[in-house]
Amino acid sequence: MRDLLVSSSVLILSILLIRHLVKEKISPLLQYMLWLPAALRLMLPFSLWNSPISVMNLLPEKGIIEYLQEVNEENQSQMLQQDNQAKDLEAGNQDIQQANGYAAGMNEQVYEQMPGITDNPVRTGQTVRHKMTGYLLLIWLTGVVIVGSYMIFYQIKWKKYLRENRKKLKTGNPYSKILKVYTVEGLPSPCLSGRNIYLTQEMAEEEKQLTHILAHEYCHYRHLDYLWVIIRCCLITVYWFHPLVWVAAYLSKQDSELACDEAAIRLLGEEERFAYGKTLVGLITGYSSERSKMGIASTMSGGEKGIRQRVGRIAKKPEKLLAVTTGVILVTIVLAAVTFTAAGQRAQEVNEVVPLSENISEGAETENEAVTEGEAEILPDGEKGFQETEQNLKDTEHLLREKEEQILEEQQQIREMEQQIQEMEQRLQEQLLEAQQFGDADEGALMYSNPCPSYTRVSDGYGSRTNPVTGETILHNGVDLAAEEGADIVAAQAGEVYQTGFDAKDGNYVVLYHQINGAYTYYTSCKEIFVEEGELVEQGQKIAEVGKTGASAGSHLHFGVMENGEFVEPVFLELEQSTTSG
Repeated sequence: MRDLLVSSSVLILSILLIRHLVKEKISPLLQYMLWLPAALRLMLPFSLWNSPISVMNLLPEKGIIEYLQEVNEENQSQMLQQDNQAKDLEAGNQDIQQANGYAAGMNEQVYEQMPGITDNPVRTGQTVRHKMTGYLLLIWLTGVVIVGSYMIFYQIKWKKYLRENRKKLKTGNPYSKILKVYTVEGLPSPCLSGRNIYLTQEMAEEEKQLTHILAHEYCHYRHLDYLWVIIRCCLITVYWFHPLVWVAAYLSKQDSELACDEAAIRLLGEEERFAYGKTLVGLITGYSSERSKMGIASTMSGGEKGIRQRVGRIAKKPEKLLAVTTGVILVTIVLAAVTFTAAGQRAQEVNEVVPLSENISEGAETENEAVTEGEAEILPDGEKGFQETEQNLKDTEHLLREKEEQILEEQQQIREMEQQIQEMEQRLQEQLLEAQQFGDADEGALMYSNPCPSYTRVSDGYGSRTNPVTGETILHNGVDLAAEEGADIVAAQAGEVYQTGFDAKDGNYVVLYHQINGAYTYYTSCKEIFVEEGELVEQGQKIAEVGKTGASAGSHLHFGVMENGEFVEPVFLELEQSTTSG
């Protein structure tokens, strides 16, 4: 049991570290699959084989202590026989009596130096061990019953709620041969339970939203998440006392949603990426904290914070690095090799411990021969045997101390790594707060700088307007800043060049992505562009020049801002000053 808990803890901590270091650099599906070795290790009650690279080699083997206890028991028996033989000697032999007295004194010293030796060491140690084992087993079983009953109760409640309230959805279902779709009023989120998809009637009314939901739940089915949620609950029930198991279950659920988002977009087509993200944002309003009847189903939404993080990742579309992916796979294989195996050097270490009984027996035989012959040579031989016994005990204690020092070093390294992770998170938080100092801290907005420093006026604002060229009434998704042709266009905020190009409506355009809040800024009708896709730009850096390309009535910069998948009204300090001054 100790090997299982230690190896699984090392494996989970390693996965947490890998997950943090390679975040957004590997496929979400691969990130989700990292939890598979941890689940298998928790379900496997034994190690596969002995290995010299096993993590258990770093810990002291409990078998050594048990072996020493057995040797001490045998030594005590031999010494008691020795004392009984001494009592049968002739009372008149003073020299032999003195020798026996000296030997008895040495015996008492050895008793005191031997670990675990008491007046009745075997019986006392076994009694304490049996009591402790019984208490721990009772506590564990009590926790299993409580947690398991809780899981089963809500699963029965969930199934009953579905059976009593579900109605079959009559609209088209492209996965009807595999999954059935039902509507159930009162659900806070679409979900997959078994081979059935459940959602509310309101979620099914919009065709595109329904298509996105069905694709997401179908990907949950392909990933076998309807089985993995059961496995997670079973592992939590068995290892209810293990905090790392709860952490792994929570994070693996998050990773399953990220993996399904990626698979759903691949299934729907890349052109549906932003529309799919908009569907996730729409689920925020329907999300409820009342989740008691959700049982152990795979739900599509996980709260406002979780959905916003997923939408940001969808919008960002991070690049997957092949080298990082290969490295993660290799490291995972190594972790499996060191955590699925048992210690490989323990037998040799135990054999190196010289049995105390051999030395004591040699001393006893020498003493008995000396007593029989009436010689005084018993004293040197007995003393030599006790000295060798004492030296063997010291060697064993030294070996255990070395192993303990190795464990402490490993623990110190883990603490240092955790400290580094905390410092990195603190720096990121400070950067985010600094970036938000001019914006709305509650909504995470940023204050953008003037994208066209030499603009003369705002020729058209954000909102509904009539197109001066086509005469069509449309939503103007940004602001038009009138300026002379060739005037500088600069980045309103530091970021990465997401896209550049030309089309008939927008003319020459640049799109920047800003990692600090996951927003995009758009610069269109440009005369000339000076940056390339993938290039990192600083705030205020020149990226293009003002022009009148595309459907434009004059030279100007059209500046737009998209946050959380939707265009919002651009706000920057210079714009407010200019419009105010008239």
